[in-house]
Amino acid sequence: ESNNENEALSSMAKARELMAKYKIEISEVKDSANKAKENIIKDNFGVTHDGRQIWKYRLSSIIADNFGCYCYVNFDKNIKILGKETEVKVAQQLILFGINIIEKESDKLVKEYRRQKKSVRGLVKEYGLGFVAGVKKKFEEQNKFNNHECSLMIVKDKDVIKEFESLHCKASKSKNRRYSEYKDAYNKGYKEGQQFSANGRLV
Repeated sequence: ESNNENEALSSMAKARELMAKYKIEISEVKDSANKAKENIIKDNFGVTHDGRQIWKYRLSSIIADNFGCYCYVNFDKNIKILGKETEVKVAQQLILFGINIIEKESDKLVKEYRRQKKSVRGLVKEYGLGFVAGVKKKFEEQNKFNNHECSLMIVKDKDVIKEFESLHCKASKSKNRRYSEYKDAYNKGYKEGQQFSANGRLV
């Protein structure tokens, strides 16, 4: 693994800690007139959802939700994140880290399976879904053991909620065929997804 991948694997918890600290500092400003007023943005960051890569949408949704943002898919099939600008940018960066890791690691699996003359249909999907499940599990553990800091991240700003509700978004739908023959790939993804949100340091 490269140094960049290792940094990505260990960055999420630290990013959430820093973002929580930011929120605490803002909330402690007594004069509301002096509070920082961040823009609410709806940002497309170059990730599409075509139904075949459901793991991209699920990863985006889980990370967005844990940074006080919303994730949705518009008519153009682009995944968009809605929230306060700082939180959106952090969430998007982590989503892109995650997608990069899933694509690199699943590509290794595909090459290995092809060398063994095995089918690879659904292999990337199962690894990706396993990775997403691991990320979700790790977030749940962080939220349990760091309740105060994480609660600040998860709770969405009332203006963000209002803006999202005004969009009248519908839940994303896609075919969810599963491939039981790739249980090992799913389990590998799950383990590495948990590592993605492990405690670490920004370097």
